[in-house]
Formats: sequence, structure tokens, C-alpha cells
Amino acid sequence: MAYQRIRNCQSSPKMIGWRPLQDYFSRPTEELYDIQADPDEVRNLAEKPDYRSVLDEMRTTMENWQRRTEDPRLYRDGVSMLLVRHHLEAGLEVPDRWDFNVDVSESRGQPNFARDFAWGAEMHL
Repeated sequence: MAYQRIRNCQSSPKMIGWRPLQDYFSRPTEELYDIQADPDEVRNLAEKPDYRSVLDEMRTTMENWQRRTEDPRLYRDGVSMLLVRHHLEAGLEVPDRWDFNVDVSESRGQPNFARDFAWGAEMHL
């Protein structure tokens, strides 16, 4: 009954609480909220320049945890780093990001994934 009520409501966009219904189906890759000022988690701060350092710190913390636990969901541009682990352990260079940049098509001089970063270890930036 609740879903029918949401589907048939007159508001546009359709809302669930303070969030548009669409937010429950497509979420951004990263979300960051100030739960003191925004307890309903409506205003995503992840792309705000003022919060870049907080987001970077949280990314590092998350990646450290993913490496310690050998989480197969540690992705870089859609590629599981666990799948390329054998390349890293063999001493091969693995691009830090997998997306192809047409403006910088050569791979020489581009950042690589840290070779000396063992699984089960912490990353220090």
C-alpha cells in the first residue's frame, strides 16, 4: 500500500521524507553528510571543495580497511584490484586509474598503483 501511495502522489518529484524517490534508485558513487547539521542526510557534501580533505581522509581509511580484509570490491575505475594483485606482486606496473585519457594517451609518466603496497597493509599518503 505504501508503494502505491508513493507512485500515485501528486508531488513532483515524488518524495520519501526529505529525499526525492529517485535518490533511492540511483545514488552517487560517494556520499558525505554532516549529520549534525543535516541529520536526514539530504545534502551530499562529497563534491564540495570545502570537504575535499575530509573525503580524501575517508577514502584512505576505506581503502586501508579494504586492503586489510582483502575486499574484492576494492575497485579502481571498475576493475577489482584483487584481480590484478598478481601483476602487482610480480612487480609489474599497474595504472592507478583504468580510464583512458585521450588528452594523455601515453602511459609513460602517468601515476601507477603503489607496487610496494602489500595486501593486509595500511596505506600512508
